[in-house]
Amino acid sequence: MSPKDTWTSEPGDASNYRVSPYDAAFPGTLPHLNRHCVELGVRTAIALNANVQYRSAFDRKHYFYSDLPSGYQITQHYAPFALGGIVNLPHAGKEVRLHQIQLEQDTGKSTFDIRRRLSSIDLNRAGTGLMEIVSEPDMRSPEEAGDDGNMEQGSLRCDVNVSVHKPGQPFGTRCEIKNLNSVRFMMTAITSEVFRHIDLLDSGLSVPQETRGFDEQKAETFALRSKEDAPDYRYMPDPNLPPLLIDESYISRIRDKMPALPSATRSRLQGMGLSARDAEVLMTVDVGREMGYDGELGQGAVAFFDQLAQGRDAKTAVNWLTHELLGQLALRHESFKDNVMSVTQLGELIDLVQSKKITVRSKPGVLRP
Repeated sequence: MSPKDTWTSEPGDASNYRVSPYDAAFPGTLPHLNRHCVELGVRTAIALNANVQYRSAFDRKHYFYSDLPSGYQITQHYAPFALGGIVNLPHAGKEVRLHQIQLEQDTGKSTFDIRRRLSSIDLNRAGTGLMEIVSEPDMRSPEEAGDDGNMEQGSLRCDVNVSVHKPGQPFGTRCEIKNLNSVRFMMTAITSEVFRHIDLLDSGLSVPQETRGFDEQKAETFALRSKEDAPDYRYMPDPNLPPLLIDESYISRIRDKMPALPSATRSRLQGMGLSARDAEVLMTVDVGREMGYDGELGQGAVAFFDQLAQGRDAKTAVNWLTHELLGQLALRHESFKDNVMSVTQLGELIDLVQSKKITVRSKPGVLRP
């Protein structure tokens, strides 16, 4: 992974605005492990009950594509930094087993201009550290794949492997759909791919193993390249990156700094008298908190509520926070991080209304700009 601590691109950056010599595969440039990526990966592994490995190693995954100037991608196919783990699907009421969690580098982005019939390459994301979470084939529908997902913030993408088979028969040939960036598109792509497989099999044809993209306008998948198996990628140990060694004290330090996991937070909020919906609203807003380079999150809606509810009825506090404060922010097309009202100010307003020093009828106008 390249040293992109200050060079990670943002969604609005111009194409090829943040490209380091390593990203472009200039001769003589060498990869550099991003320590912050390692810490975030360990935090994720702990949250997902995965087993962090004391020793992991980096491989070169070789394939030739225009968005990969070096001709290989650095990944952790054979010796990932975490194994196992569980993801709970709350709406489906089931658990999805995880196979492994690995660190790797992102590739560039290729786009095709149909009108001019030109392909363009953007290397802004090339070399940026990625964390790939690989699940076992435990999901059985597009709805399960989309359960509890939040990909719209741009920080999460997914590749989906799809296969069909009749009950009691082995899994069918799988095809991988690359770079899906929203839950809605992911579910649509899965549905499209399932029907494509069924049509092929009903016609007496076989399903070729391949990598596919997704056309959002047509709601259809399309072939990118034939899907290689592990031997075709010619994996080899990366000669420039030594094995990653992690000890228990490092893992413990990260665990001690971590906030409560979502399941614990959800249970605590409902124990305070909040409904499941109110708790979910607070936690959904909390997802938008910005994380600093030190791994610490800014104050989110849950912490704001905890302070607001001190000495006050929890249900009253959450109603003011979700219906009034968040409602006014939404009207101004602002997010919670744009909020300028402090806990003290909102608390004083609630107390004035509760003590009938101001009327409830005046409440909607108080928070308006």
